[in-house]
This record gives sequence, structure tokens and C-alpha cells, in this order.
Amino acid sequence: MKTILKIRRLYFKEGVYQHKIARKLQLNHRTIEKYLNTISPATYYQKKQNHSKFGEFIPFLHTLLSQKLI
Repeated sequence: MKTILKIRRLYFKEGVYQHKIARKLQLNHRTIEKYLNTISPATYYQKKQNHSKFGEFIPFLHTLLSQKLI
């Protein structure tokens, strides 16, 4: 993901030629071309994690901690 963003920045913002980018990043020039032809880089997201077995007790535990009973 970072590589794609780096390639796009070098090419579109800094005006570096594709072959120079390929040499600099040690990638094939066809890979550079493929990444530049994508409309947008792939988007990754982190799946929301479920609460542990204590999930239903979390508000109760926060209450105890705020009252300093533990």
C-alpha cells in the first residue's frame, strides 16, 4: 500500500519518469505502469473486534474503578 502511494506521489506530484521510479524502487517498469493505471489504491480496513468475555461487565467494572472499589 505504501509503495503504491509512493509511486503515485513520485509520478504525479514530483514528475519523475516511470523508468526512474522503477530503478529507484527496484521494481519492474510494467509494475509501475500497472500501479499508475489503477483508479485508486486498494482500501484496507480493520475489522471491528468483538469484546472479550468481559464485554457485558465492562460498564460495571468502569463503575467499580471510578469508585475505587477495586
